Amino acid sequence: MHACWYQQDLIRSPRLKQEEIEMNQQDDASTSSQIVDPYFTDQHGDDLNDDDEQDVQDPLERKRTAHSIAEQKRRDAIKKGFEDLQTLLPTLRNSSNAGQKHSKAIILQRAVEYLQYLTEDRRKLHEQLDQFRKEVMALEIMKTNYEQIARVHNQPQQESGITDEEQFDAFKSIMDTQFQSFDSSVNLSNFEALSGSIINWLESSWKPEMMQNALANSLRAMNEPDHFKTNRPS
Repeated sequence: MHACWYQQDLIRSPRLKQEEIEMNQQDDASTSSQIVDPYFTDQHGDDLNDDDEQDVQDPLERKRTAHSIAEQKRRDAIKKGFEDLQTLLPTLRNSSNAGQKHSKAIILQRAVEYLQYLTEDRRKLHEQLDQFRKEVMALEIMKTNYEQIARVHNQPQQESGITDEEQFDAFKSIMDTQFQSFDSSVNLSNFEALSGSIINWLESSWKPEMMQNALANSLRAMNEPDHFKTNRPS
């Protein structure tokens, strides 16, 4: 019996081995299906992580880009401002090196100097304007005075029938009155007192209206009955 079982087992052993091999292959296939490919995991996992990091970094990158653009615009505006300022300054525009590019420090220094020059020039112009206004006022006053004198002298003279002798007597009377005024008003002690007092006397005693009054008084005195008797030499 044992010999028969052994023979039967030998007959079946190749078949059993084949079945075992097939079962082992199935187990390996099922096991391999459960194992994750490390290459696949690493590749696609990195892609997912990159997408997450990109989502986080995009706002920061946009901020950096916007800041860089704004900074560049600011620098361009400053550069253009200095270029325009250089073209406006006469000391840099009219110099022999007009086409040369100057530093910002030199441009600012020239700008300050030019502003100081304009301020001083404006002050001088205001002083000249005030002086011209005073001169105009003085000329207007002189014009008014001369117009008054002209009106007095241009008044129509009526025929009075006064002789030359009577005119001389009137002139003599006026000069006597003026000499008395001169003698009482002018100080002859020294040149300074003389010059000051004689100017005051001329301005106060030789006004047109005062001369008119002196002439009228002289003519009234001439019309007195005994005027020529007392004033003419015998």
